[in-house]
This record gives sequence, structure tokens and C-alpha cells, in this order.
Amino acid sequence: MRILLSVFILAIFYTGISNAQPFAYVGDGSNLSVIDTSTMMVVGSPISIENTANQMAITPDGSRMYVTGNKVTEVDTETNMVIGSPIDVGQNSSAIAITPDGSRAYIVAENPEGSDRVFVLDTSTNMLVGGPIDLNEALLGQLAITPDGSRVYVALFGGSDVAVIDTATNMVTEPQIEVAEQPFGIAITPDGSRVYVTNFNAEHISIIDAATNMVIDTSIEVVAFSQYMTITPDGKSLYVTNVNTDTVTVIDIDTNMVVGNPIPVGEGQQVGIAVTPDGNNVYVANLNGRSVSVIDTATNTTIDPAIDLSGLAGFIVIGPSSISPGPDGGGRSSDGSNSCSLASSGTSPRSLLTFLIIPAFILIRRFW
Repeated sequence: MRILLSVFILAIFYTGISNAQPFAYVGDGSNLSVIDTSTMMVVGSPISIENTANQMAITPDGSRMYVTGNKVTEVDTETNMVIGSPIDVGQNSSAIAITPDGSRAYIVAENPEGSDRVFVLDTSTNMLVGGPIDLNEALLGQLAITPDGSRVYVALFGGSDVAVIDTATNMVTEPQIEVAEQPFGIAITPDGSRVYVTNFNAEHISIIDAATNMVIDTSIEVVAFSQYMTITPDGKSLYVTNVNTDTVTVIDIDTNMVVGNPIPVGEGQQVGIAVTPDGNNVYVANLNGRSVSVIDTATNTTIDPAIDLSGLAGFIVIGPSSISPGPDGGGRSSDGSNSCSLASSGTSPRSLLTFLIIPAFILIRRFW
């Protein structure tokens, strides 16, 4: 009886954790709107920051979020409160990516001369590490970090190349990878084998073999001005925003073929896209439409109605789930590490533990 009761209690506890859903954060000027992905509704008041929010990245454990802008702002995702003072990282910082171990943030920002550089932030101290990394290009697009944390791929938007930074040395590897005119978006498959690049002025996506850093495919046709991308956690589908047609293109990664017709979303430039950790939904920020469209990845159709926001819908990011099955069947966070974070769920750890443990204690007292 005692064994059965213990198993029952543990099952309840595990279910409560595994069903926790993450928040989505959407930039709007000096505010961040918060969406509960379990209800697809805006919750609470917007998070107010001192600077204009450009882009965001959440640490792999889900505990903190960094927001780029005139300065970089750190947010505690458990309380949705700003932590400390804004961090000086160059000027007008934009793209940001955090290493899988959460120790470093790579940030695109302007130097005093007005050219883009990549700055490295130590997230344990919020201090810059070394000097800015010069990629010999005035305008940079997005950047992405490989799943093993060894390399950063950076789109050189002012040219036609992608640069690679070795994170062990923070040095640029040579040579740069030639793709097409004005590369902008970067997405890396979960296994780290391929890098997908949108080219703003070319109607195709470039695919880079990460083992050789050579372009291996340019056959995926998309509309011009495709920008942001997200890959589902299972590595099977790539979703691409098309800012001039208010649509999203879906690509089958196994075949590198476009799936069906582009999906109509909201109006007014799609400047952000993110997938939930379970891969069930893709959230698309419609800037001037002041809304977020949600795509059901099972049907590749939008879920009506769209989520209305009080302000412009800028960049969007979704926190990791509390726990999700890893490739070995064990519990892993969405970044692949063996960890469990409740910070991004709609229920705080304290209230969740109270809800589960007190009834368990009553049962134990009754039957023991």
C-alpha cells in the first residue's frame, strides 16, 4: 500500500511539472507583452523596460531573459521584473543568442563609429568578455549558436556572406561562407548538422553543411524579403516569415521541399517567429497588425482568433518548457540539458509545490 501510494504521489508531481506551459514574450517599444501559451492569452501587465526592446533571448534554464535595445536589459522570468540597471553593450544592440550552457550571450551592436560588431557578455557577471569581434561588415543580420556551443554563425547583411566565430577563442574562422545577397536570418537544426540562411534580396534559402561550412543547397524557393525562421524541436520543419506577403512558408527539412502554400497570418510585417517547446504551435508577430498569429503545426493553419496586443508586435521569444522527453527517453529541457526549470511555466514553483505536497502529506498521514 505504501509503495503504491508513493508511486501515485510521484506520478501526480511529475504530471504537474511536465504539463507546465511556457510564456511567450513580444516586444513593443519599451514594453514586453506576456502571453500564456497554454491559453493563448495575454497575461498581466506589460513588462516595462527603460530602453526600446529590439530582440530577446531566454537562458536555457528559463530563469532569465536578455532584451537588446539602446542598452541590454535583464528580466527575471519568474517574477517578470527587470533585474538591476541596463547593461552597456555597444550602441543600439539587436540580434542576440545565448550559448547552450547559458554562460555567454553573443550580441550584435554598433561600435562608436556606427558599424556593427559582435559583443560577448558573461551572463554570470553581466560584464563584457574581451573586445568586440569585428567581422569586417558594417551591417549584420541574425546570429545563431550551434547546439554544442562551439560556433556562432552570423549573417553579414551588408554583403553576401556568413561568418563563423569560434566560441573557444572568440575569433572569426576563415574563410567566410558565400551565400547570396543580403543574408539575414539564421537557423540551425537541433542536431547541428545544417545551417539555414534567408537571403533578403534573393528568392531562395541557402543551406550550409556545418561539418564543412560549404553551401550544399540553394533550391528552396521562397518569396523575396523572407527574414526570420524557426525550426521545430524535432528538426523536421522550418517556418519562414515573408514580410512582404504577410505569410509564413513551411519547409520539410528531410526533403528540403516547400510544404503546401504559404500560410496567411496577420497584417503588417512579420518581424518575429518562435515555436513552442513541444513543437505544437508556431507564434508569429505581426508588427503593424498589433497581433500574434498562432499556427497549428499539425495542420499548418492559423488558430483563430489572433492574439491582439495593445501595441506593436515586434520580436517574439518563447521560454523553454519545464521538462520534455529527450532523445534517450529521459527528461531533458528543450535545450537538451538534464535540467528542470519551473520558471517559465504559468504556475510558480512555490504554488505548484504547495498544491502537490500538501495533499500528498494528508494522504501519507491517513494511510501510514
